[in-house]
Amino acid sequence: MGRPRLNPTQAPTRARLIEAAAGVFARDGFAGAALAEIAAQVGIRRPSLLYHFATKEELYAAVIRDVFGRLDAALQQAFSLDGEFALRLEAVTRGYLRFLKQEPTFGPLLLRELLDDEGPGQDLIREELLPLLDTVEAFFRSAPGLRPSTPIRDSLLAIAASGLLRSISGGLRDSLWGPGPSQLPALAASLLLPPEPPS
Repeated sequence: MGRPRLNPTQAPTRARLIEAAAGVFARDGFAGAALAEIAAQVGIRRPSLLYHFATKEELYAAVIRDVFGRLDAALQQAFSLDGEFALRLEAVTRGYLRFLKQEPTFGPLLLRELLDDEGPGQDLIREELLPLLDTVEAFFRSAPGLRPSTPIRDSLLAIAASGLLRSISGGLRDSLWGPGPSQLPALAASLLLPPEPPS
């Protein structure tokens, strides 16, 4: 289930525009997205949208910053938990899975930018994703209980990519990953935790 839709009578127009734009940009990409459609989804006209966001680039930047801000908040909540590393790792992984479920536009937005070398979001992704990735990596590097000699950055990207691809796979999800809940926490544990001693 995605993020609850904003109530148009309560949410500020700017927030509603960002939400509507996220869906359109995720579906059509930056070049294909029409400001008139985004405005219409919010119940305003294109000139009113341009009052809030002077250009399509400005609106796109707001969408990218908003979605990465939500991801950061989801991960920070998991980072703040106490307990042994294995439990905190599971909390971070489950927090990421919840975020992907609640923010269905994140995967398509990110993948479009990864595939489009000339997209306007390349610098935005660098500005938003790299510091977040550095934060997550630092969290794991400082944690006792990490598997020795783990390639942390590669492991984190493998975990993130697996969750991301599963979240956007739609009708192919069960064929590719099998039925049932995501096994991402188990994958994360296998990559980052020391193996269990033989019994």
